[in-house]
Amino acid sequence: MKIDIRLVTGHNFPQLQVYHGDLSAETKQRFAPHGFGQEALSEFYSNTINQGFIATCNDEVIAYAVLRLSFLPYDAERFLSYGFKMNDRVDATYAPSVAEAWQGQGVAAQMLTFIRNVAGNMDAPASSYGVAFRQIIYGPCSSIANRDSSK
Repeated sequence: MKIDIRLVTGHNFPQLQVYHGDLSAETKQRFAPHGFGQEALSEFYSNTINQGFIATCNDEVIAYAVLRLSFLPYDAERFLSYGFKMNDRVDATYAPSVAEAWQGQGVAAQMLTFIRNVAGNMDAPASSYGVAFRQIIYGPCSSIANRDSSK
């Protein structure tokens, strides 16, 4: 089966709502980067530091990932405790999810490769989506939209 991966646009919001509705309660608890109503999605993606990617198979969303072209304040503190200083010009936060039926089939790895390739080709300032980042941070992503909205 062919899996297509692409940036989220407003045209994908209805598909994202179906995708989110089909996730298990456990997955929804772990993956909550923003609300999934039309208004919440529009507001989240109106901030250019938030980018979304979907993986589809036969026009059905099978995976969704958020890339925040910055990092969350609690991540900076956590990584500093490991001796790693964060830089919001080159570091990003990555929050992936995969539909239960597709978990364990390499979809997340394909998405991460795609996102790394896209990010590696960016060279404009972070405020216009182009940012070269040295790492993608895996970590809790609940309420990304409600944290540090000043960035």
